[in-house]
Amino acid sequence: MFYTLWSKFLKMFGRLKVYPFPMWIVYNPKGYRMSDKDDKTVMKIIKKGDVLLRGYVDYLDTYFIPGKFSHVGLYVGDMEVIHSMQDGVFQEGLMRFLRCDYLAIMRPRLSEEEIDNVVTRARTLLGTPYDFLMDFEDASRMCCTEFVMCAFQAYQLRLGMYYSIKHLPLFTKIYPYIPPDSFLKYKGFEKVFVNEYAKQKNII
Repeated sequence: MFYTLWSKFLKMFGRLKVYPFPMWIVYNPKGYRMSDKDDKTVMKIIKKGDVLLRGYVDYLDTYFIPGKFSHVGLYVGDMEVIHSMQDGVFQEGLMRFLRCDYLAIMRPRLSEEEIDNVVTRARTLLGTPYDFLMDFEDASRMCCTEFVMCAFQAYQLRLGMYYSIKHLPLFTKIYPYIPPDSFLKYKGFEKVFVNEYAKQKNII
């Protein structure tokens, strides 16, 4: 009896995350929903130039970003992804990028030479600061979707990549923007992967 209760307690204890400031404790028994099987499938099928959409369950920003996916990155080959987060445009390993709950891979209909051009363009953007204002008219700073859009700049029309528009409360100006889910709709991209959890929840 004692062992059963103790083992259950330790299992729960091992799934607690502590955030020292502000002091907060979160219980998350499931972790990320991307499975080992999903990871292995991604590594088999992924190609240079693929756009990766990812999303999370219960992250605060998911309630403010329209659509199911909250982030986007560009696979540049050699198990590396370039994307833009709070610290700006940077490169990191594919396996680290796959730590998420929802994942979709969109493949552009471009030649190998054109994909190389996209990756070259993406690398020139490394180090660009993050755009916290989401101002898609100012390329000196970039959020995640703006970065990917700029990488594909030479092929936007052919791929059907377009801007949505938003109207901020109390402002009369209409602003262009790109939610991550836009990449699901662009005619020049083919959906080649959706992880099992996203399928179960009918995310796409």
